[in-house]
Amino acid sequence: MQAHQDYPRVSTVLDLVADWYKRRQSHKGSLDNLPAAEVAKIARDMGVSTADLRALDRLADKPLLLGRMLEQLHIDAEKLSRTEPEIFRDLQRVCAMCDVKKYCGRDLEAGKAAENFEDYCPNAFTLKAVK
Repeated sequence: MQAHQDYPRVSTVLDLVADWYKRRQSHKGSLDNLPAAEVAKIARDMGVSTADLRALDRLADKPLLLGRMLEQLHIDAEKLSRTEPEIFRDLQRVCAMCDVKKYCGRDLEAGKAAENFEDYCPNAFTLKAVK
């Protein structure tokens, strides 16, 4: 599988969690090692629920396919993240927790995601709205 480095890198919620965590912790671990009040504060600051933050923490090492999807749909990720940050953050959250990544990855590799994403993508409605 070829790495896709030809599209602009956009900071993701997962990147923010990972960066914050690396700065705050001197040992390996997860949000499970923090007091519940601290996790709730972080979630609130990031604009996600505590449950979503914990799910994102578990998925922090998994790559997001959103950048490639936006590229194939001809949606400018940089512009979207600047002009509609809440929508962009929600797209990232939904993408990170998606359970049909194999279909998405297959279509992205084949260059057919723009044709098929509505059949499986939990972000389809939002992606169509911002297109």
